[in-house]
Amino acid sequence: MKINFLICLSLVCIAISCKKIRQNQATGTPVIIKPSEEREYSLAASSFLDSVSYISLDPKNIIAFVSKLQFMDNRYYISDGISKKLSVFDDTGKASFEINTVGRGPGEYTEIADFYVTDKHIIILCRSLKKIITYDLEGIFLDEVKIDDFINGLRPIKSGYLTYATDGIRSSKDYRPPGIAELILSPKKNINKPLQVFGGNYASYATLQYVHFTEDNDGSYLLLNPSDTIFSYKEDSLKVKYVLDFGKRGIPKKHKELPSNPNNFDVLVREGYVTYKDYLIETDVFLLLHLIPGQENTVKYLYLVHDKKNNESALFPRFSSDVSDMLPLPFPVFKRDDKHVISVIYYDNFEDYLTHLKNEEYVKKNAGKSWYIPLITKLEEWVKNKNPVLAIGHLKQY
Repeated sequence: MKINFLICLSLVCIAISCKKIRQNQATGTPVIIKPSEEREYSLAASSFLDSVSYISLDPKNIIAFVSKLQFMDNRYYISDGISKKLSVFDDTGKASFEINTVGRGPGEYTEIADFYVTDKHIIILCRSLKKIITYDLEGIFLDEVKIDDFINGLRPIKSGYLTYATDGIRSSKDYRPPGIAELILSPKKNINKPLQVFGGNYASYATLQYVHFTEDNDGSYLLLNPSDTIFSYKEDSLKVKYVLDFGKRGIPKKHKELPSNPNNFDVLVREGYVTYKDYLIETDVFLLLHLIPGQENTVKYLYLVHDKKNNESALFPRFSSDVSDMLPLPFPVFKRDDKHVISVIYYDNFEDYLTHLKNEEYVKKNAGKSWYIPLITKLEEWVKNKNPVLAIGHLKQY
């Protein structure tokens, strides 16, 4: 009887230990994304878009560079990485208001390292001042929370926030290595509880890591470099969601799910893993990635569109805007919702394009065509506004 009790007790202890281990390890069976081929010709927008519509942003709020964008309740929230302000526009592009409180006092920040919007609040992270600032949906300051760590991004979870950091510099005694952590807020002490560490205690490794957040019904998604792995955070644990397999680049099978840590660093970098993933957009139908392979001697940008329904994808070195009525259309960099993705067209892009269309040789060939004058008129309006234009790509639905 006593032996049976001891056996049961041992099994319980083992189970508890395993549970604790799992909380700090990425689990799950990933979807392997293996492009059918790397195509030398352009990725056509028509392969995943039905049409494109355009929103010219109101010049009352000038945006120099769109560093982050969130669409929520028929509003576009846009942070400007140069002017350090958060501008809000309605779904027609009309300016609503902006948060522009650069400083070091209550409700002020020195930069917007990250932001997100809920149904009640606007949350801004100021990394350099180590604080999280809360505003209402009209930009009125409500509260701020000081934290102990320098963090680069955050998203809300039940206990507080899911955070990530890409350097090993910490000012508190509770040193947290670079990586992803659960930030628990309490009146007595804010605790950063590690969930998964990337780079260990070595800042030289950690500074090479870069993480993105994107939300969908499955949780928060995270990209990590150098790696070919996309993780998701759900139900208090990290799961391996996707593994990119570029086949001919020779990534050994045993390395395809290798964690990013100091022991594996050289392998991850040298075996052809992705060095940078600039954008991750996941919708119900497509996964879109803009990336730079790690094994190339020269910088080579690649575009990948993964058709989730048919489990098909291909890599392309160029992007063609063949559904945009000849208007400029860069590769999408933001997700509006599961049916729309967003490209950002800057003033310089359409000013240069307008100059090209007014070239004497081009005018001779095309001035009499039905599309020419409307296109010129549209571009002249955009140039006059001097603000970015949002190109809303309407995704194909199967």
